[in-house]
Amino acid sequence: MRRGHRGKRPSKDAGRAKAKKLLVLDDSILELERFDDDEQDVKDRIHQMVQERTEFDPATNCQIFTGAWEENGQAKMRVGARVYCLSRIVAWLYHPGFQLWGLNRAVRKCDNPACCNGEHVVVVADQAEAMSALRRNGKV
Repeated sequence: MRRGHRGKRPSKDAGRAKAKKLLVLDDSILELERFDDDEQDVKDRIHQMVQERTEFDPATNCQIFTGAWEENGQAKMRVGARVYCLSRIVAWLYHPGFQLWGLNRAVRKCDNPACCNGEHVVVVADQAEAMSALRRNGKV
């Protein structure tokens, strides 16, 4: 028995039931190629937090994040102990194979730095590809 652990651990069935409820929010999470249950649970919680903090802009088709922003308007969110830009989190949630902690990059197609619409995020392999995507979109 671990020291300092008191009480009963939550059952795996209770955690799975909670995850199933969150999956109903967006079926695109189910399209992930490969994942483990722990990572999926984290993704479900983050997905729910992002959805609770967004407002839809019909003029631009953007989902505007109403949580924390930097001075330049870039949306940020904490996952675990680190703070990530929201484009990276959205790519992790909706693009299969994207690693939140990896070297891959995510750029937005739209001009709104607080947009968290998964359709507006493009995954790129490296800095050079990210810069060319930004040039194509007229951002550089």
